Amino acid sequence: MHIENRTNEEGDHDQYKPDSEEKEVSQMTNLPPIHILLVEDAPISRQLLRVLLKDKSYNLKLSEAENGKEALEIFEKEDLDLILMDVQMPKMNGYEATKAIREREKETGAHIQIIAMTANAMEEDRDICLEAGMDDYIAKPINADLLRQKIFERASMVTATQKENVDVTINNTNINMVFDRDSLFCNIPNQEGIIQNIITEFFKIFAPSLGEILDAINNNNGGALEFTAHKLKGYLINLYAQNATNAAHELEIIGNGGDLARARAVYNKLVSEIERLKPELQLLFDELNTSKG
Repeated sequence: MHIENRTNEEGDHDQYKPDSEEKEVSQMTNLPPIHILLVEDAPISRQLLRVLLKDKSYNLKLSEAENGKEALEIFEKEDLDLILMDVQMPKMNGYEATKAIREREKETGAHIQIIAMTANAMEEDRDICLEAGMDDYIAKPINADLLRQKIFERASMVTATQKENVDVTINNTNINMVFDRDSLFCNIPNQEGIIQNIITEFFKIFAPSLGEILDAINNNNGGALEFTAHKLKGYLINLYAQNATNAAHELEIIGNGGDLARARAVYNKLVSEIERLKPELQLLFDELNTSKG
């Protein structure tokens, strides 16, 4: 990955921190110790969530699983307070894992709080999550303030009527914006170089992913198209690259439907958006390295 130093007049990005930060830290640290299971198949997303959670939740014990099957095994062995459950995962998805957990709870009368995490931000997706037995829902890219709010509410056993009805998406981003830099810094604390790591991982995977998507289109393989587009979308969401995210999501839907007639045109749109995104990410990467040095 090309790196060259550029001067960053700001020096750091403290201006992006929320004004309510001290209050939120106080809320989270006043909670009794809570044990959270993070269920997410994408390594870079787990790293991001790990940083977001440990950045503020000082009374937190965190366990991790890469799929629903692993989540069930941990659920049966460990004393958990809350589960952050990704929806689309290999081996066993979040819906299936949640239903299995609820079946097991029928024998004990217990009820663990489960918050769904999904890249789909439609109202019907929220309904599907709740119907599967999940207690709450948060859309990707994860908003740090909203995540802490939801954890605080669930851990404090606040009733549903007391909750603030907040949902965060980036669907209203200016269509000419390559990625939303302000939202990126507002929601991702750059501890341990997390933003640089996200950018580095994206530069590693985007070309192979585009190649796999094109192969899937050429071979009329809807399943492979859906899988790879979903994987690439996860990286784009974490970068707040809305236009590229939308194109990847559209390819995912096309793959799921099986009719790939429009897939090549959408693929070309995705490639175009990624080409716009690459120099912007390189610039940001260089700025962060300059300020770090």
